[in-house]
Amino acid sequence: MDSRLRGVLCASILLALAPHAFPAAAQPTPVEGRSQAFAIPAQPLSSALILYGRQSGLQVAAPSELLRGRQSTDLQGSYPPAVALDTLLANSGCAGGADPPAW
Repeated sequence: MDSRLRGVLCASILLALAPHAFPAAAQPTPVEGRSQAFAIPAQPLSSALILYGRQSGLQVAAPSELLRGRQSTDLQGSYPPAVALDTLLANSGCAGGADPPAW
């Protein structure tokens, strides 16, 4: 695969709110919400994103072939989910973004 295309596709890591989360209008969603605790050691990016999803309560989707061979950074502490994802992806060549829920 062309390296430019790989970079574009890797930037397409998407987040969606968990289907069971129906926040009230006055409450922040997890993506824009308050800090929460994360404890994800540096590891293969695919494994780190699974842990991120479990700890944030968000669903994460990314093409596995684009994550292969990539490493996450260490993520320890309290962060808003969007900041935590950016930190986790730092230096991996990937970027994340949030999609609104599709219900």
